[in-house]
Formats: sequence, structure tokens, C-alpha cells
Amino acid sequence: MKIICADDRMAECQAEEEQDVLRSTAAHVMAQTVKRLYPEAQLARGTATENGFRYDFDFGEIKLTEADLPDIEKEMQKIVQENLPLQVFQKPANEALELMKARGENYKAELIGDLPDSAEVSLCQQGNYIDLCVGPHLTETNVLKGFVLTSVSEVHWKNDPNNKSLTRLSGAAFRSQTELREYEKMKEKLNSNKKDRFTFPFILAFFVFTILYAVVIYIAGVSYYFRPWTSNINVELPANYAPSFYNFTFFYAFLIYLFGISFLFWMMRRDIKPEKS
Repeated sequence: MKIICADDRMAECQAEEEQDVLRSTAAHVMAQTVKRLYPEAQLARGTATENGFRYDFDFGEIKLTEADLPDIEKEMQKIVQENLPLQVFQKPANEALELMKARGENYKAELIGDLPDSAEVSLCQQGNYIDLCVGPHLTETNVLKGFVLTSVSEVHWKNDPNNKSLTRLSGAAFRSQTELREYEKMKEKLNSNKKDRFTFPFILAFFVFTILYAVVIYIAGVSYYFRPWTSNINVELPANYAPSFYNFTFFYAFLIYLFGISFLFWMMRRDIKPEKS
């Protein structure tokens, strides 16, 4: 697979780096798509992740949900089919800063402002979309074959709770549709296994625990009621004799039972908790 490096040099991509290059480029394609569909949106930061890619945006007053992902994904497919070439170029920090300000990209301008004045800034371009990135990149967009958008979440700019809240779009990307389908099947299987762990072992444990508790209470109750009659010591019982619930096994067994049931339900809730992207 051919890639284009930060110095605008073409090279052959190492096999172990292919996924990262694909996912980094997928993040750029998604950012370009967002700018097409939401021209007023501002770009923050994007990156490749372990199984895919993500990009943070400032949509202003617009609140995106997962219902918007199919439209974004459809537009991404169009950009892939357009087979746009990717270009890489360098600019001094002050020129790159002016470029981003002129394009209304305040977050990008802030990132450049954090660099020394003497720094060289690496930029990439596909169509009318320009972004900061050190690369490497795919040579054209149609190399991107298998991807899907997976989630929408909220994050803070630079991970600082005092900064503005941004919208993070995340996705998965692989070398081909076949690899993507395998990933989706594996994820579906893992989710299915989680549900199985919730529906069978935990419910079984609940009933077993309840039966054991009932057996313990029964044995303790029987032994307590018949203790005076089974003892070798002749005990004369008062007319109002009755076992005290708070002074014997019943109370402690009941506490253990409550603790056990609470623990089981806590484990169930944790096991079906949705994953964060």
C-alpha cells in the first residue's frame, strides 16, 4: 500500500502500520464530511484509535445523536468514491496560524499558537478540506474500504472540564469490508456472551443462594426450637417461651443474604453496562 509522508514523499507502507494509516485517513474523511454537511462546525482534534478513529467537533447549538450517523457515513462513502488525492505541505507556524484563522478554525489556531514561532507546521489537504497532521496518509481516498461510524459522545476540549464541551464522533476502520464484518461479528458475539452471563449464571446463582438461605434458616430454626428438648439438662420453659429473632442465627443469616443478593445485582448491572468509546 502506497502512502504519502509528511515531507510529501511517496513510500511503501509497512504492514504493521497500515491499520493506523487507514484509520488516520478515515478520521480526515469524516472531518471533511462534517464540514460538507455542517459548514459552521469547527474542527478540534482527530486521531486513529485501537480499532478505528475519532474526531472532536464543535457543532455550536446543533446536537448530534446516533440517528445522524448513517447520513454522515453515507457522505463519507461519496468522498471515498470521488477518489480525492491527498496532498501534504509544510508552512511556518505564523503562516499556518493565519491560514486557520482565515478558515475560521479557532481550535486549530489555538493548537498552532501552542507551538514555538520557529516551528514548521505539517498540513494535509483533500479537496477543499485542510487540516493539521504529521501523517503519513493514504495517497487517495478510495483506498479506504471498510469503515463504519459507531458512536456519538461528549468530551471537553483538551480534556479540561473547564473548557467547552465538544462532540466526539467515533468509528471503526479496517483494510477491507471482510475485516470489518469479522470485527462486527466478534463484537456482536462478545455482547451476546455478556447477555448470556447475565441471563443464566446470575439468575441461577440467585435461586441457589435463596435456597441455601432457606435451608440454613430452617435448620437453625428447628435446632433452636427443639434445643431445650434435645438437651441432657432438664430445662423448665416459661409459659411465654419464644425464640428471639435478634439474638440468634436468623439475624446474621438475613444480613448475609441481603449482602449476597445486593452483590449479585451489582455484578449484573456492571456486566451489562454499555461500553464507552
